[in-house]
Amino acid sequence: MAMDGEGMREMAAGAAAGGRFSGMPLMAVRPGSAAAPAAGGGSTLSLTAGETLYAEGEPAEHWYEVVAGAVRACKLTPDGRRQVVEFHLPGDVFGLDEVDGVRGLTAEAAAAEGRTVVIRRCRRRLESMAEADPRFARRLHEMALRRLARAHARLVLLGRNGAVERVAAFLLEMEARMPRSDAGPGGFCLPMTREDVADHLALTTETVSRTLQMLRRRGAIALPGLRLVRILDRRALQGLGEAAPMPAAPLPMRGASAPGRRLLAA
Repeated sequence: MAMDGEGMREMAAGAAAGGRFSGMPLMAVRPGSAAAPAAGGGSTLSLTAGETLYAEGEPAEHWYEVVAGAVRACKLTPDGRRQVVEFHLPGDVFGLDEVDGVRGLTAEAAAAEGRTVVIRRCRRRLESMAEADPRFARRLHEMALRRLARAHARLVLLGRNGAVERVAAFLLEMEARMPRSDAGPGGFCLPMTREDVADHLALTTETVSRTLQMLRRRGAIALPGLRLVRILDRRALQGLGEAAPMPAAPLPMRGASAPGRRLLAA
């Protein structure tokens, strides 16, 4: 899962205490992506929508930082269904939550428009810094605990709340994490498709779209563009889940989306 802004600052402080990140050997770049040296070591990758950054079961040799766009962390089932576990957004660091050195999730570029840009750095350097500096290791541990707390909160949300509260909570989270856009005060741009949002909230795409329109009609949000959202009434948005519960759809996961599908049209 992604580190928050505070976690990023802590990592930077730890890096300053233990030395700068060094360069790293490049792993094979997947078709369609481009790699270039990044400041402070590592390489910059530019990916198209749906391109795989790493797959479940691969060795975890690198960690990543999102520069632009978005990355979805997915769990795939043997029958082809997908659960979007987390979205990594600009400024987020990810790729540090593997088990026994193996990726437990698949990471894919999720920006529906434009390219997703990430910086890839070698894990060995990070691990050597943690071994050499107990304070840095403690910071990493604290960041892992915060990610775990967010994961627990999301499980409670998915297990006890209806579609309205899930979508409202998701919009509030995105508004806090995304850069401001030209949608005005309280506005932001969702980089992912509605199908991605549905697979993250364990809803159907139709339920997500219907709930967004309901929130718009009630004056809680505005939808000025294809992916633009503006929060108009934060208090109402926080309370709508209890005021008008909507049962969750019984289809928590679907297969991966077809390239080029535009699912965010109202």
